[in-house]
Amino acid sequence: MQNSLSPAFVRIDYSSAYGVHSMTLPSVPIEPTTIGGSIYQFVLRGAALPAQVEGAVNDFVDVVKLFFPSTVNFKSYTLYSQPEPEDTPQPVEANILNIAGAGTGTSWSKAVQNTITYRTDEFGIFKLVLLDCFSYNIFDKTDVLVPDDGLDLLTDYVTADVTWLAGRDGGRPNVFLQSAVTLNEKLRRSYRMN
Repeated sequence: MQNSLSPAFVRIDYSSAYGVHSMTLPSVPIEPTTIGGSIYQFVLRGAALPAQVEGAVNDFVDVVKLFFPSTVNFKSYTLYSQPEPEDTPQPVEANILNIAGAGTGTSWSKAVQNTITYRTDEFGIFKLVLLDCFSYNIFDKTDVLVPDDGLDLLTDYVTADVTWLAGRDGGRPNVFLQSAVTLNEKLRRSYRMN
């Protein structure tokens, strides 16, 4: 089913100096590492060996934390299983992260939203939405990657042949389309900025 979180997804909870947020990441299928076990692994595409969920999520946060000031804390994640689109998502694994933002600079971050968009190999879309992240005081759309910057490193991770991330069409993110930074109006109201 198009635009579904099935067969699995990860919800990462994080907080900034201003609010509490979560990011939802559709994934490849999952399976327990042992029959009936409570530790899960991602069933990667092709002939790649499965990747343990905890390590894979930590690796993702280690890349995405570069977009956030040190006042942001990635607190925890929850893995959900949803084998069929019509199934109710069931939490199957959760863990503490406790990883601080590691971006550098002093640019505005309060109520900033960065939406990073990729095309999948099934011609669908995969989006990352980052809240209270650095704006770098650039509010133009970016559609060109600069070698060795945070966006380039994130794109290398998201579009890797063995990525555990998936678009809502089930496809592998494989083409960077754009990064668009704006101020999130809902957050501005909630932070009493207007």
